[in-house]
Amino acid sequence: MNLEKLYLGVARECITPEVGGPLYGYRPDVFSTSVEDDLTATAFFFRQGDTQALMISLTLGSLHNDLAREIRSMIEKQFAVPAKNCMLCATHTHSGPNTAGSEGWGEIDRAYCDKILLPAITKAVENAVANVQSVRMGIASGISLVGINRRELFENNEILLGQNPWGCFDPQMTVISF
Repeated sequence: MNLEKLYLGVARECITPEVGGPLYGYRPDVFSTSVEDDLTATAFFFRQGDTQALMISLTLGSLHNDLAREIRSMIEKQFAVPAKNCMLCATHTHSGPNTAGSEGWGEIDRAYCDKILLPAITKAVENAVANVQSVRMGIASGISLVGINRRELFENNEILLGQNPWGCFDPQMTVISF
């Protein structure tokens, strides 16, 4: 069997908005007052033979489908990575701007996307592509009991955010290492 080498390049850029912007997932009048940890865009560029792929992890609440398509199209045009080979994921933080445009949370913050998010993604992908190196991949699965269900049921049958050790959660953890 003739297996081609796997190459990987990784890069990270800051996508933290300016202090004072509205926070996603809250009432429209809730704004950031400080920065404790930066929000980031992390690009993982994979190449094996003629196949290229990207995985981009964003510390954002969510991405609207139209914005995700825009990002994939931008990457395909600038880096020749097929849009279908570009996976985008958001960590689901409420400490960032609205990039989801969900009903009740307002419109997507286009100023943030155009000024900070899209240029940072471009730079992260550019640096990941420029820094590829041959890698070996390892994978393992096991049990991790650090997770917990956050829907706590109280004596009055009210459910609020809390810690519910009896609630459902998946203890199976898979780790991929390069």
